[in-house]
Amino acid sequence: MSQRRSGKHQHIVPQQMIRNFAGPDRKLVEMVKPGFQIGTRRRAPKGILFRDDFYRNANSDIDAEFLNPIEQKFAPVYPLILSREKLNGHQGAAFIDWVAAMLTRTQFISAVMPRVPSRLPDVLAAQFNSAKKVFDNIARTEWFSMYQDLFARGGWQWKYRRFPEACLVLSDHPVCITSVYQEGGQMVLVPMSSDVVLIGGARTAIENMRETTAAQFNFFFAGYANRSIFASDRSTLEKLTLLLSDDSPFPRQMVEAARQPFFGAPERLREQMQSDPMPKGFDFGEALRQHSASFGPYRWEIAQPDASQNP
Repeated sequence: MSQRRSGKHQHIVPQQMIRNFAGPDRKLVEMVKPGFQIGTRRRAPKGILFRDDFYRNANSDIDAEFLNPIEQKFAPVYPLILSREKLNGHQGAAFIDWVAAMLTRTQFISAVMPRVPSRLPDVLAAQFNSAKKVFDNIARTEWFSMYQDLFARGGWQWKYRRFPEACLVLSDHPVCITSVYQEGGQMVLVPMSSDVVLIGGARTAIENMRETTAAQFNFFFAGYANRSIFASDRSTLEKLTLLLSDDSPFPRQMVEAARQPFFGAPERLREQMQSDPMPKGFDFGEALRQHSASFGPYRWEIAQPDASQNP
């Protein structure tokens, strides 16, 4: 990649997305994990969900070279999805790329990849951090290709849900993908605005979400958050704290996982690898290709999301 640089403030969630969750004053209020404390100051999209030089390393800046072009290509498509206009093949491809990028651009990759060993001398720690940023960015591009391949398959469908009022939250890891072992199959949840969410996956998985409430969506969005959760108004976050409390209607094990960064997924992955490592000769890439192939051949235009007005 070339040395073209983006700004120091690099958004891990695009400002266009953030603006679609803001209140009438174009600002949002924040809840912070793990204490779930709600702030008192309303925040503008420009000043939240960014990290300084987050994607930049000694060799490249994928914010400038990779993420920004995807975001810019999708920018005119975003309002079309919110208004439920039919997408052509190029617009559908821009949507697929954007969702795939959203699943890789946050801090989740950094949390999953090996961490800086403790008690390293400062010089070695700095070198390790520099090398880790390189590998994090390589992982982002590899995972992007994996998701891009999956979402372009003919068996992968989308369902459109609009709620009657602004009730959905936005986190620092807003787009969520579930386990392949989930009943009905893998899904991806894409909150598009404070009242619209897209659900992607096989038909069986999507049908299982038909009666899902805004509270249930918010529970999962909060659980997949790393640290920050935003909403257009304080009352939405106050309702969310009850779902994450000891008196939550959700199972205790799920609540405990939701209180952890990224639903506890990084720790579970590390524990699984330690207790049950992949067998010698296991081809992880081939396993992923077979999973994508299970959704059928490629379809080069997005299936138009079905409408549902269920709250």
